[in-house]
Amino acid sequence: MKRLLLIILLLVLCISVDMTDVVLAKVKFGNWNKWDESLPPWDNEDWIYSEESFKVIGIPPVGGTRFWFWAEEQERWRTIKVKNQPAATNVLFLLTRLAFKNDNQRASIVLFSPAPISNEVKGIEDALATVEIAIAVFPLEKGKKVVVRSYGKKDGLLRFFKKWTVAFKNGTVIFPEKYKDWFISQSKQLAEENIEILPQLVVLTESDKKKRFFIGVALPLFKEFLIKEKLPWIEKETTVVF
Repeated sequence: MKRLLLIILLLVLCISVDMTDVVLAKVKFGNWNKWDESLPPWDNEDWIYSEESFKVIGIPPVGGTRFWFWAEEQERWRTIKVKNQPAATNVLFLLTRLAFKNDNQRASIVLFSPAPISNEVKGIEDALATVEIAIAVFPLEKGKKVVVRSYGKKDGLLRFFKKWTVAFKNGTVIFPEKYKDWFISQSKQLAEENIEILPQLVVLTESDKKKRFFIGVALPLFKEFLIKEKLPWIEKETTVVF
């Protein structure tokens, strides 16, 4: 009888430890303030992504690539989409947009991954496995400012780099100048081309109650391509992101 009670007690203790581990894991990644070490594991149930989240970035742009540009006269963002697939595309890198839910709020995350050596793109799983840079944006009270966290690959792991706060404005460059050199050096891990990736916060809805936004990327090579294609709205001073 004593032996049976001892076995039951051990089982109860094991279950309690397992439940504690689950609760601690939920607290660690369910609170925005706990993201100052690393991103949550990719198998966390609160990640939100689909195959549509995965983008191939190349020159010329592949069919389906969507661009956003700031229309100065209308004071709003407009969008255009590349319809035709080019005969050949030089793949620069892979971009994956994700979300992470926490109650009624969501964090917006963008991942930058190098293109496969063979240029054969296998999809979102390949991007998650090879990600070199990550940017995460977290809404603050009343939707007027956001907290931005950056992550870079170090010793094989995606580690937290810096955190800052920016106002919620159209076209705001979310990467401060003092961190630009770090980000550019990280971006060189993505492609052999000398590219300059400048993340921006694109706000599509201006209501303070509910702001719709995403992290856009301004790539000079893409802008040059659109100007060369003589799109009527794109000029040298136009802000263009994808």
